[in-house]
Amino acid sequence: MIDDLIDIIESLALIMNEETVRLAGRDYYKQSNTIVEAKLRLVGALEIRVAQLARSNNNWAEQLDPKDLARLQAQLVALNAASEPNRKIVARQIELSAEMMAVVSAEAQRQSGASGSSYGRGGRMTRTDMPSPISVNTSL
Repeated sequence: MIDDLIDIIESLALIMNEETVRLAGRDYYKQSNTIVEAKLRLVGALEIRVAQLARSNNNWAEQLDPKDLARLQAQLVALNAASEPNRKIVARQIELSAEMMAVVSAEAQRQSGASGSSYGRGGRMTRTDMPSPISVNTSL
């Protein structure tokens, strides 16, 4: 079971490294769903393996063979090294997407001129900007 755990950690680190490289390039969106799905499957498998090990023996890590412990530690170091740049670039991509959607939404609002007016308390007229409908074509 420890070999499975080490393999999962190694695979997750490799996927994160690949995703980081692709996010830095231009072809990421062509295969982004595949990479995200692979990461989710691997994280789920990792959680299951760790839970299984903990159920069978709560002190499983302390009782590992020194050779297995060294292999596990090496893969955890590799996973940690892969996860930080991956976290940063994924967070930046999310920020860029949110910024881009805000710009597109503001421009659609400006062009459509969708707004309304209503009387508020005390007879004051207030102007309300209505949201413009925006759809995203993800098939590109």
